[in-house]
Amino acid sequence: MSEPVTTTDALVEAIAVAGEELAELTLALSVLPDRSGYERPVAEAVERWLHDAGIDATLQPISDTSANVIARVGPARDPVPALILSSHLDTEGAIPEGDDEARRHLRGAWRDGDLLVGKGLVNDRTQVAAMLVALQALARRTPALRRSVLFVGTAQECGAPLDPSARAGREAGPHMAEGFGARWAIDRGAVARFALVGEPTGFAISGAQAGYLRVRITVPGFIPYTPFIERGDGPLDTPNSLERSAEVVARLARWARAYELRERFEFWGGTVAPRAQVQDIRRIAPLFTQADDPCDVFVDIRTAPGRDDLALLGELGDLLADLPFACSIAPYDRKRGYVADGAEPLVAAVERAHRRIFGGPSPRPRDPQVSMWHDTNAFNEVGIPAVSYGIAPQPETFTRERIRSARVEDLVRLAQVYALAALELAGDDTGGDRD
Repeated sequence: MSEPVTTTDALVEAIAVAGEELAELTLALSVLPDRSGYERPVAEAVERWLHDAGIDATLQPISDTSANVIARVGPARDPVPALILSSHLDTEGAIPEGDDEARRHLRGAWRDGDLLVGKGLVNDRTQVAAMLVALQALARRTPALRRSVLFVGTAQECGAPLDPSARAGREAGPHMAEGFGARWAIDRGAVARFALVGEPTGFAISGAQAGYLRVRITVPGFIPYTPFIERGDGPLDTPNSLERSAEVVARLARWARAYELRERFEFWGGTVAPRAQVQDIRRIAPLFTQADDPCDVFVDIRTAPGRDDLALLGELGDLLADLPFACSIAPYDRKRGYVADGAEPLVAAVERAHRRIFGGPSPRPRDPQVSMWHDTNAFNEVGIPAVSYGIAPQPETFTRERIRSARVEDLVRLAQVYALAALELAGDDTGGDRD
């Protein structure tokens, strides 16, 4: 991509002819180490690509293994950019076990004809690469943008890092501190009028996200040497904390079914449908080392925007109150969800861009898409209206999710939508450039 961009038609065409470059960039970024908290190789590669494209970019270190990337297109002295384009650099989960082929299928990235396949590729390197190519096209626009556009590539969207060789302690739940990198950037000056967050939304505009309350329920008990265990006649007549936890989990599962039915939350752009589940059960200490042997049950509860989440602790207490043993209940990680407030210009810009590229309106987001965590929550929390928008994942047969691939043509369309929406918001003083 080398020719100056003078019109929106030229902007769209410049990205179209860069389709293979975009696909190669996506794959190159997707094969790098990207475990949350250890994704610095992705950040460094993004920074190098931006520099090679003539765009000012800097690493924002979080740790020796983790960093954000910050870049700007447009006037350097613009105190409040028109838009933040943001996408996360990390992927959740540890490196899988197995041979090289199994690891490749579960964590790698490759091309299969017109499909790009990979866990971290769809979530979230397609969005990262599309934003980079959109920025490159905007940087070559003549005349130059009147307002600036900030790119924020965020680390640790999936949680703060843990030592992969260490045994998880009680304070470390299985999935914690989402949005860490976005908050890190915001706390260090990443501000704009609006934020457009790249996530695989199926080309839907997602204007809200759920929060979460994560709870540790400690089940008391004693695990004797097996030849000496004595049980009563009832299912709960056991000293074994792990056996006792079976009834706790069964009750939680029944509660979760009712919870997801009653907590549905309608907003201007869809329906938030929070759900809950048990994510882990652990002994607190190795066997035969302590005076007793309690175990912890870790529960992930997604919450509707504005929900009084601490009231849920009372519900869980009531749920377990009649057990013949007393469980303790403690929150260990919680964050609120938000509906984008004041995002109408951003939503309109993305919708117009989508219609231009796809020839019709954007789809309504599926309920789960607005019922999880996106970094939009971090921006909306501090008053930067934010929505998410991104690729439509395609079915595949390799990853555990079975929907971690993307069409190359959709990747091109995504970059075009990002570029057109950014141009409308930053193109001139009135917030529009719609030739």
